[in-house]
Amino acid sequence: MVNLRHRRAAGIALAWISSCLALGASPVLAQVDAAPGAESELPASTVSKPPFVLELRALAEHTDNVFRTADGRVADTLTALGFIADIRHDGRMLDYAVRADIDWEHYLDDSFKDAAAGSVSLSADWGNRSDLFQWTVRDTFTQSRLDPVANTTPDNLENVNFFSTGPTVSLPLGGVHQLRMQGLYSNARYEESPFGSDRLSASVGLERTLAAKSRVGLYALGSRTEFQEAAPASDFDVQEYFVRYEAEGLRTRLSADAGYARVDEEQESSGSPLLRLALQRKTSGSMLYARAEQRFASAAELTQSLAGSPAGGETGGAGFSAPLSVAGALESRAVAVGWSRDRPRTALSLELGWRAEGYRRDPALDRSLLSVQAGVTRRLRSTLSLRVSAQFETEDLEQPGASADYTTVTAELEQRVGRRLRLFLGYDHRQRSGSANANRYSESSIGLRVVYSLAERGVRSDRWSLAQ
Repeated sequence: MVNLRHRRAAGIALAWISSCLALGASPVLAQVDAAPGAESELPASTVSKPPFVLELRALAEHTDNVFRTADGRVADTLTALGFIADIRHDGRMLDYAVRADIDWEHYLDDSFKDAAAGSVSLSADWGNRSDLFQWTVRDTFTQSRLDPVANTTPDNLENVNFFSTGPTVSLPLGGVHQLRMQGLYSNARYEESPFGSDRLSASVGLERTLAAKSRVGLYALGSRTEFQEAAPASDFDVQEYFVRYEAEGLRTRLSADAGYARVDEEQESSGSPLLRLALQRKTSGSMLYARAEQRFASAAELTQSLAGSPAGGETGGAGFSAPLSVAGALESRAVAVGWSRDRPRTALSLELGWRAEGYRRDPALDRSLLSVQAGVTRRLRSTLSLRVSAQFETEDLEQPGASADYTTVTAELEQRVGRRLRLFLGYDHRQRSGSANANRYSESSIGLRVVYSLAERGVRSDRWSLAQ
């Protein structure tokens, strides 16, 4: 049955390639990356050298409410070893990137079992855009939330891995036009939930280069997602038709998609406008950015795109704002705007974000999330800094009694010791309030973190996605 499903999905993908090739008679432009919501292939930054950051860290943090309960508070101490990596290589034929922020956690009183927490994203691209044949590989490891109502503790998270790979064929049509066709196979694996899936997608179009770092395109994409253990009724098809414009200048980067998307399920079909926007503007000492999206996807795809998000909710990368573990298609809508300013002694940041998720097979899980976060860093001396940040997040769910507000306040001192060693002493206070009295809690923690830099070159790359 699985083989028959895969053959049917492959046939659908090939049919989409054939039908979309008919667009070649018009000035159609090719998709930069067939995966919905994928990052732009414009250069990731305008710095002369790609980043190469690799840091090891050790953490000890004592909390007064490890289970995050309203009553019967239990204290414990978390210890962790981990690393941070931000590495990008731009070669003649091979480009690759590694972004990781992950720890192995152990609780001294065994409140929870030892486990990895955080995210790792790997990507590799062989071949240049002008080459006839290219190949893409992506892999993301992160966590997803099991119970939408329960508080986010290690017991309410599961590991998720999303892998995708496939070829791209580029055919020059003379001058500034190029025909591009891409196929991708993707696989999602969940640690506990029976929502693992396989996805086949294909896209085709024509690309027109406007300048050295700008292009415009009209794209068509078709994909089929089939779940390995969930009921066949969870399987779905997505078709997208959209125009993309990309440009990069000395201070501004823009990637914008606009079009139409349609999702077909066993008993229901619907369509909606498609939108993806990423805008960044740098000025002297400041940066403004805006991101927006509206699209259909699986929960695993959305989890992948949000991996490593700074606005990760109450546990960092896998808080309440992580997508839920479910089967079937969902509709994601999101908007985020932010501003940051960096002066010799003071750095400021502010972000406002909103996201809504519509779970088509289980509307009771539908939810919206609003987040406001601000931070200030003050350099007290050449080797000593103080950072204070605050974050307020509200989550509204369709389930009665499931809505909640989350508040997090953090203060942290950073002491540099030589060129490679940094010490952090931090205090966190987290609080959940809302309609579910049983899940209200407050938690305070104090921790010591030691970070050793193995290598640091260039600057950390910009996170050019809706997730950031």
